[in-house]
Amino acid sequence: MASRELKISLTPEEKELFAKKLGIETDKVEEFLKNLVGVRVFVHYTDKQPVYKGVKIYRDFPELRMYSARCTLRGLLRLLRDDSVVKIERVPRVKLLK
Repeated sequence: MASRELKISLTPEEKELFAKKLGIETDKVEEFLKNLVGVRVFVHYTDKQPVYKGVKIYRDFPELRMYSARCTLRGLLRLLRDDSVVKIERVPRVKLLK
């Protein structure tokens, strides 16, 4: 997959901030980010909805202050640096029951 070849260079402060927002350990941030590029994620925010180039919103849940989206690496990094973003998590895969 092309996302595996992405080069990410983060400062220790960014790694710590991103780890908090992603709910993971600091040393796993860069690999985790590579796995989030191009997949659906939930973006939880506080006040205003953060919208950036590289973030395609699929479904908005304003009452919950969150939306689902697919992000480029640049869009994902912009969201993680935004103070209004509280958490980003991968949308769980659901199996269709027959």
